[in-house]
Amino acid sequence: HVVQVAFHAHGYAKRVRLRHIRAGQEQEPLAEVDPWDQSQASVSTNRMLQPTDTLILECIYDNDQSAGLTYGDAIDQEMCFGFLTIMGQATTRQCLDMPWGLVGSEPLASCNGWETASWGGPLHPCNFSLAREYCPVFGSSTADSTFVTEQTRLEPFV
Repeated sequence: HVVQVAFHAHGYAKRVRLRHIRAGQEQEPLAEVDPWDQSQASVSTNRMLQPTDTLILECIYDNDQSAGLTYGDAIDQEMCFGFLTIMGQATTRQCLDMPWGLVGSEPLASCNGWETASWGGPLHPCNFSLAREYCPVFGSSTADSTFVTEQTRLEPFV
């Protein structure tokens, strides 16, 4: 049961929206701030989610600079987060979706040589350019990232 959505973005944000898909059908957005205004970033809501629902965080930017925007926490960079306040028992404490992989991060030293090693491969966790989701279920013994391709991610919505 979601009771609040708090968004975070920087100065180039134009609009943020948390889309809600149920059984392949788009529902009314869970929350939206249009136009973007940091002082209006927390939106009260009252929505029950089902385990099979999909949420899509949509962020629209207006870049008036000659260079492209990059992800980061500096004022001349952008980011987009949606934080949900859940009422009741939750099985997930955090859920991260990184469609462009771990941009700007380097694999651990233990990953050195993964590209050519017999234990490597294109879907290896050391491939930080892969899209990934990390949504561990509380109490589960597995807390690995799930790797998804952009095609798999978009199939239900095209």
